[in-house]
Amino acid sequence: MIVTQSAGAVQGSFYDLWYTVATFLPAILAAVIVFVIGWIVGVILYRVVVEIVRVLRIDDALKSAGMNEAAKSAGFDLDIGRFLGTLVEWFVVIVFLVASLDILGLTRVTIFLQTVVLLYLPQVIVAALIIILGAIVAEVVRGLVAGSARAAGAHGAN
Repeated sequence: MIVTQSAGAVQGSFYDLWYTVATFLPAILAAVIVFVIGWIVGVILYRVVVEIVRVLRIDDALKSAGMNEAAKSAGFDLDIGRFLGTLVEWFVVIVFLVASLDILGLTRVTIFLQTVVLLYLPQVIVAALIIILGAIVAEVVRGLVAGSARAAGAHGAN
């Protein structure tokens, strides 16, 4: 009698578990598909940003501004295309991750990612663009000042 009741309870627990898994499985599959699509879109946008930076020759401008030497002395290699591409890629991946977590019903994680990560990342991208623009403007101004000093006959123009 006790064995029959115990077996019935275990069987009922397994039935409930499989029912829960079977009802949640479509949501898991949809979330995985959305996340994989986001990853693919992120990689494509990474490549697009790298090519745009290469076509605009922003790396060449920064190298002529001396930013490459400063970065190497700091211990890392300066590649603005890869840096901006990585920021854009991860922004897109996190946006699709939020959508995936929303499909799964994980609202607290979704709220955290939306309020903390997604609102902070655009500020990082804008800050990086401002630094790049500042380095390009600094190179142009340096050239103007050095040229003006040479024209004025200053010996230490550079």
